[in-house]
Amino acid sequence: NIHKNIGRSFHGTYSSSSLQANVLEFLDCHHHFYDTLNNGFSTFLNRFFPNESYLPYEYYNDVVEPIEESEVLGKRIRGGGGMIRHIGSVHVELMPDDGL
Repeated sequence: NIHKNIGRSFHGTYSSSSLQANVLEFLDCHHHFYDTLNNGFSTFLNRFFPNESYLPYEYYNDVVEPIEESEVLGKRIRGGGGMIRHIGSVHVELMPDDGL
């Protein structure tokens, strides 16, 4: 379930009492989702990638989970033993036909 995976990254893993000074919050300021096989919103993109998709669950698996679970990144935060918490992201529409 896409929403279950994404929800897990924002809820349930952290509570306000568990947030400490060694937690670095991360906001991804630009990413794209697309599904050219099931959506006709971008004929330009569909010409080059007719059967491609990159959906929220893939973003979670590729970006959120590895960042939050990385021991290497955690060791670099404020003297080690820290963690990174993904707090959100900004989805940017990828070449829609209507230009909006």
